[in-house]
Amino acid sequence: MNTSSSASSSTSGNSVAGTSSSSTHPGKGLRIAVIGAGIAGLSCGWILGKAGHHHVTLFERSHAGLNAFTYEAPLTQLRSTECADPANNSTSTEALSPNNEDHVKIDVPFRVHIPSYYPNLTNLCRLAGVAVETLRNTTTISHVEEQLCWGYRSLNLGLYSVPWLNWSLQNFRWSFLKFIFQFYQFRRDCARDAHDPAYTTMTIAEYFNLKGYGERFLSELVYPFLSAACTCSYDAVGKYPAHVILNYFLQSATRYRQWRRFSGGSTDLVKKLEAGFDDLCYNVGIASVEPISDEEIVKITTTDGEEFLFDHVVICTPPNTTRQMLSEEHMQRERELLKAFEIESSSITIHNDASLFVADQEQQSKTKFSVFVSTSETKPMIHLTLNRVYPALKGKEPLYETWNCWRSPVEGSVKAEAKFERPLVTLKSEAALRELLAEQGKKRVWFAGSYSTPGCVPLLEGGVLSAATVTRQLGVSLPWQADYSSISEHSRALVTTEDSCKAYSASKPLPWSSLLVVLALISPLVLAHKSCW
Repeated sequence: MNTSSSASSSTSGNSVAGTSSSSTHPGKGLRIAVIGAGIAGLSCGWILGKAGHHHVTLFERSHAGLNAFTYEAPLTQLRSTECADPANNSTSTEALSPNNEDHVKIDVPFRVHIPSYYPNLTNLCRLAGVAVETLRNTTTISHVEEQLCWGYRSLNLGLYSVPWLNWSLQNFRWSFLKFIFQFYQFRRDCARDAHDPAYTTMTIAEYFNLKGYGERFLSELVYPFLSAACTCSYDAVGKYPAHVILNYFLQSATRYRQWRRFSGGSTDLVKKLEAGFDDLCYNVGIASVEPISDEEIVKITTTDGEEFLFDHVVICTPPNTTRQMLSEEHMQRERELLKAFEIESSSITIHNDASLFVADQEQQSKTKFSVFVSTSETKPMIHLTLNRVYPALKGKEPLYETWNCWRSPVEGSVKAEAKFERPLVTLKSEAALRELLAEQGKKRVWFAGSYSTPGCVPLLEGGVLSAATVTRQLGVSLPWQADYSSISEHSRALVTTEDSCKAYSASKPLPWSSLLVVLALISPLVLAHKSCW
C-alpha cells in the first residue's frame, strides 16, 4: 500500500484489523478514516489533526485528489513573444520566473474564491498558512449570433472590488443600460427574498418567471454567470432551489469583495492540509464501507481486498462514488437517498488555439475571462487567458484554459484535458439531504463534501463547511469561528444550533454599497472613457 513520505512510514490499518483502535494508539483517541482527498477530506483531516486527539488516516484512489488535474506548463517549451511584462519591461526567463523553475503549475479547474461567500475557506487558509493573492478581474461576455460584446473590469479598493463597465467595447448597444437597472432590481430582490420561507419550495427558474425579469437579461447575463459559477448547463441551473441561488448571488455578487486565488495553486493547499493526517494512503481504492454494529466499528475493504477497522469513517467523495462503496446490507437507506443527487459532466481543455475565440480576438486577449453565449448551446464557453493570471507566463505564447469547448481545438494545440463531474442541487436532492443528515453518524459513518452542505452551491466553501460540521459532531472544536452566511437561512438549522441571524447580519451589504454600484456603472458615461480595458 502506498503511503506518502510525509505521513507515518507504515499503514497501520493492517496491524489493527479486528482489534480496538484506541488500544493500538494510546493517547491518540479514536482511529478515524477519511476517504477522499478533495477539499472536504483534506479540511476534515487538518481540523482533526490540529486538535491532535485522534489518529487520522486518509484514503485516496488517485495520486493527488484535489490536485489530480493540475497541469505543469513547461516554460522552456513555450515561445517568447513581444509582449513584455509591464511591471519590469522585460521578457527574459529570469525576470518572468525568478525561482528559475522549468514549469508553472496551473490549476484545472482554475480556482478563485471571494471571502464573502467563502468565509470558512478563507479562515482555513489563514490558519493553515496557505498563501493567497488578490485577482483583478476583467471579463467580457459575447453573444455570438448578434455579435454583441460587453464587459467590465474590477477596481480594487482596500478589501473591496468595484465593477466598472467597459463602454468602449465594439458593438455595444445602449439597450444594455436596461441590464443595469434589472441587475439592480435583482440585487434588491436577492436581499429581500433570499431568506424568505415562501421561496424554499420554488426553483430559481420559477422564481425568475414570477418576478418577470427580461428574457435577454436572463439569457445573456444571469444564466451564463450562474452556469459558469456552478459549472453546469442552463437547464441544471434552472432546477436549483431559488433560496440557494438567491443567497449565493447575495453573498458573492453584491458584497464587492476581491477575488482571490491560492498563490501556490492547489498544490500548496494540498501540501498544507495533508499535514493533519497521521497516515496518507494514496492510490488506494475503496471497494466497500461496512459498519459492524456489534463491535461498534467500521470495516473498510480496499479494491485490492485489504481490510481495515476504524472507529469512525468520514466519506468525502461525490454522492455517486459514495453510494457505490456503501454496504448494501447495512446501509441500504443511505444508498437510496444518495440516488437523489444528479451528476453532470464537464470538460476543461488547456490549449493555445486562439481561433476558439469566436468574437473579436484582439479584444478578448485583453481580458482574463471571456464568456461566449450562443442560442444553439446548452451552456456557455468560457476562456481563461492564463498569461494574464500567472506571472511566469507573461511574455510567453498565449495559453488558454477553456471550459466547455464548443468545438475541438486545432490539431496539435491541446496541452491537457480533464473531465470531471459536478453534483447538482435540486428540490429532490435537498429533501434527500435533510434525511441523510438526520442519520449522520448513527452507524459511525459520516458524509462530507460540497454536496452535503444544505442551502449551499456545491463549491469549495461547502466542502470546508461540511468538514467543519462533521468534526464538530465528532467532538472537535473548530480553530476559528464558523460562519454560516454561505448557507441560506432556511437550511442553517440543519448544520448548526447557533443563532442564524448572527451569521446573516455579519455579512449585510455596506450601507454605501448601493452608491458604489451606481457610481461604478454610470461614471464611465460621464468620463467618456474610450480606452480598451
